[in-house]
Amino acid sequence: MTRNLEEIVRSAQELQADRAVHAERVRAALPRRAARVARRRRAGMFVGVTAAAAVAAAVVVPTVLLRPDGAAQHQAGAPGGPASPAPVSTAVNLPAAGTEVAPLALRYRLSWLPAGVRERLRTASPPDVPDGFVLRSWTKNKVGPTADAKGARIELMVSDATARGALQANGGVQVDVGGKVGYYHGPEGDRKSYLEWQPDKDTVLSVSQQDLDLSRADLLRAARSVVPDTARVAVPLAVPPAFGLVGHVAFGGDSASSWQVSASGVATDRRQLSVSVGFASTAPAGGEKITVGGRPARLVVRKIEGPAAKTRGATGTMFLVVELGGGRLLTVVGDGMPRAEFLALAEGIRVTGVPDTSWLTIG
Repeated sequence: MTRNLEEIVRSAQELQADRAVHAERVRAALPRRAARVARRRRAGMFVGVTAAAAVAAAVVVPTVLLRPDGAAQHQAGAPGGPASPAPVSTAVNLPAAGTEVAPLALRYRLSWLPAGVRERLRTASPPDVPDGFVLRSWTKNKVGPTADAKGARIELMVSDATARGALQANGGVQVDVGGKVGYYHGPEGDRKSYLEWQPDKDTVLSVSQQDLDLSRADLLRAARSVVPDTARVAVPLAVPPAFGLVGHVAFGGDSASSWQVSASGVATDRRQLSVSVGFASTAPAGGEKITVGGRPARLVVRKIEGPAAKTRGATGTMFLVVELGGGRLLTVVGDGMPRAEFLALAEGIRVTGVPDTSWLTIG
């Protein structure tokens, strides 16, 4: 997946920073932005591979629960899934059964779209995540089994006005968006342009397009079509307490039979984690053949480069790819923890079923 979750997160955060404000405010924000850049550099190799495997296929995956005695208890998912999933391994200390990743509100949607595009990717952050955002992507081309939302597209981003700073012109052309002041950036017919405004004091909305050659009038029409939306992005994953806070979730695809999902943890100076389920993985090839949860798997360890090597370099970045059956793959990527701890955490992750894919058929 070329435009993976890490790239989406990084691009959205950079937009919030770079579409910012006067020079004085930029200088005041430099320490915070420098720290964020350092986090991104540490995360680059890590989540870039994770999220690429992150978002996968309309199949039923049975739920695996743990009884207090540590033995495996299995509950069937929706009809059509494997009848009897393999037992969970007790070769390592299993973490407590996790809780499901909470659905996240999308808040707004485009009610007018240029011809030929369809919504194929949704990304969201919990409201308490720093630099969190919602990003919805309508693409002209299919995103394929790895949910690669590249090429011609129009996107709607929702961000927090307090976190990114008050809206400023920044050289843009002032426009009216439903009675609110907005700013358009980009020459007429440019391959890239965006328009942003504040529907209220706490929220910044941005509509952007790439390779659609939309005029200013077209992009303004799209912006004026934005309406509140009660839809949520949900992923069929549950993570153990050891996973930590979930920072972002992503759900994308082309149809009910071709989708992918992922969740990434909030990065710390000690470690980073991400989990995905689907029919493909972009983890490096090869690795050590092992068994996880009674299922065949492979573990690949790669040396950490750059600043993160000082804090997490001893363990390297670990890529675990577990075969779930029926072509499905569970991919867990992490660093900053011993092998046994990483594998134990991976065994505590549950795939809880199949999400609602009806939105993939709209448009």
